[in-house]
Amino acid sequence: MKKISILLLLLVCVLSLSGCDSGTTKIEKSESADNNSSGNEIIAVEKKEAEEPEKIEKTEEKKFDSDLVASQLSVTEYNLFGDYWNYHFIEITNNSEEVTKVSLNILYYDENGELVSAESCSEDVVEPGFSVLLYTMPDEKWSKTEITVEASESRYYAPIQSDIEISVTPAKQKLVVQAKNVGDEPAEFVQVSALFFDGEDVVGFGNHYFSDSDYEIKPEKTISGNIDCYKDFDGYKYYVTGRRKK
Repeated sequence: MKKISILLLLLVCVLSLSGCDSGTTKIEKSESADNNSSGNEIIAVEKKEAEEPEKIEKTEEKKFDSDLVASQLSVTEYNLFGDYWNYHFIEITNNSEEVTKVSLNILYYDENGELVSAESCSEDVVEPGFSVLLYTMPDEKWSKTEITVEASESRYYAPIQSDIEISVTPAKQKLVVQAKNVGDEPAEFVQVSALFFDGEDVVGFGNHYFSDSDYEIKPEKTISGNIDCYKDFDGYKYYVTGRRKK
């Protein structure tokens, strides 16, 4: 009888243990931050569903409006007639917010209204707020011009005008020019052109490339040179051109 009673007691314990294992809830325990606290603090951890990533709306790139940009380019003309050659200078100022390539087609008429020449010229990259100087050399003198200005996106080059710091010192029949690259990247094919004035009349024109053996001005480097006039002058204007690859 004792053996039977012991077997029945063991069977009851086994059944009670197996019943405690059903429907278990998993919890995590962490030790209390207070070392004097008795026992452990029980923290229930909720399983959150993963949040959906925010949808990023694609914004369309602003398109280059050729007609609008062309309408925001201002044109100023200067003439220099000589015995052996004639210069027509065209100052283009970019009043738009876009970096642009500028192309000009020009018709020249004499005093009788007869068409005597047609010329074209362009500049690859003009930065907003800056001016560049283009020029042509028609064979015959003219009294009237008709200029068609076209603007197009500068796809391959970035501007450098705002990165070039120019220091100009007038001297006898020339300008002594120092060009410093204050940007973070090399500037390629940097050229400074100048118009020389006696009063309001143009009396000379010159230009000079400022570059090292790589045709560049490296960051924080300065290159100096002269722009000659060969005549006396009392005023001048200068223009910077150049580029870097995008």
